[in-house]
Amino acid sequence: MKSMGWKFYAKRKGYGAKRLLQRDDRVRILLTGLHPGEDIEGKYREFQRKKCFIMAAVFLAGTGTMICMQISSLQGNLKEKTHLTRNEWGEGSYFITLRARMQDTESEIRYRVKERVFSKQEADALYEEMLQRLFESMLGANESLQHVTADLNLVSQIQGFPFSIAWKSSDYDKIRPDGKVFHEEVGNEGEEIRLTAVITYEDYRWEEIFVVRLYPPVLSKQEALDRKLLEAVEENDSSIPEEGSFLLPAQIEGEKVSWTEKRNSGGLAVLLLCGPLAFLCSYGMERDLMNKNQKRKEEILAGYPEFVTRLRLYMGAGLTIRNAFLRIGKDYRQEKKRTGRRESLYEEVLIAGYQLLNGRSEEEVYREWGRRCETMCCRKLGFLLTSCLRQGNERILEQLDGEVSLAWEERKAKARKKGEEAGTKMLFPMLLLLLMVMFLILLPAFGGFQGV
Repeated sequence: MKSMGWKFYAKRKGYGAKRLLQRDDRVRILLTGLHPGEDIEGKYREFQRKKCFIMAAVFLAGTGTMICMQISSLQGNLKEKTHLTRNEWGEGSYFITLRARMQDTESEIRYRVKERVFSKQEADALYEEMLQRLFESMLGANESLQHVTADLNLVSQIQGFPFSIAWKSSDYDKIRPDGKVFHEEVGNEGEEIRLTAVITYEDYRWEEIFVVRLYPPVLSKQEALDRKLLEAVEENDSSIPEEGSFLLPAQIEGEKVSWTEKRNSGGLAVLLLCGPLAFLCSYGMERDLMNKNQKRKEEILAGYPEFVTRLRLYMGAGLTIRNAFLRIGKDYRQEKKRTGRRESLYEEVLIAGYQLLNGRSEEEVYREWGRRCETMCCRKLGFLLTSCLRQGNERILEQLDGEVSLAWEERKAKARKKGEEAGTKMLFPMLLLLLMVMFLILLPAFGGFQGV
């Protein structure tokens, strides 16, 4: 198939298609963006070959499908224009559209052709075969119907046969129509019960009677002992029901019995849960620290425009960077003492002021202050202040002006983004409210229609 695509491309190329394809600048631009630095002409030719190959494949697939459909339509269900063929049993019915032409009119009808129904002779033959399968299926876990100790498998249909089966029991307290067996009150000699299977197909009906002998369940040694213990306790309980307590049997079949109460404290389960719970607590604490750190970064970003504005103001008034930091820290201490409000950015400024007073170099203090704030804008400002210490303060005010403008613009953009996110979150509740209002408006209208 691929070789046919190549031949088709070469044939088109011979008819001058190559010059037409070379004019497709849009394809070349897209290929240039997808494969920078590669042979674009080679990629372009390969693209055209693949395109021709796909076009040829689609054309051939469509042609083959059309041929198959035409052949299938010739083998229709209307034979010799007089007979409709039925599907065999199990294949289901089908719909057919028929056109009827008369002398002056033409009609079109859609009809459902049912599957073929077995004749009485065919149904009787299938019935005999189905009975053997039914007998084998209804035993369930029992060895024979003459010694039933477990539930029966009374099915409503045998796979592969068209018959429906309904069950009747001579004693519904012992055997139900679904095969459930209750043999607690059956003696050791057993009890005979008749099961009647009513089998139908179309208009045909058969009845088959199965004689079942029911026996008590076969108990293991432990199950038999548990039953004896239970019966003994029930006997002592029912002998004095008016008393506040009753005596447990002291012996069973001549053997002494000592009784204790089994208590489930759940200690093992708690112990098993301790490991995952400890892991979850550890993970939760780490997650909480991460969330708090993220909130701290957001708080620093929110306060950064105000801080850099105050720094520009103090430096414009003639203060050095050192004195401006100390003055901002002093103002924050007074404000914090008055209001009790703590701000992460200015706490870092206080630390930087203490470091300056302790004699650390300004360059180291400003760089470390930017790292502690863990935000790009503070690191940038720390680097800017450090470079000004090295190169002089001639352009520091101009650079701070640009930083102030940029900080406020970023704050406006973040506020706008948060507003859009809040609006998006409110969209779904508002839609629900709209639906509720529409429902309340339309409800009386529907009530009026019902009244009419």
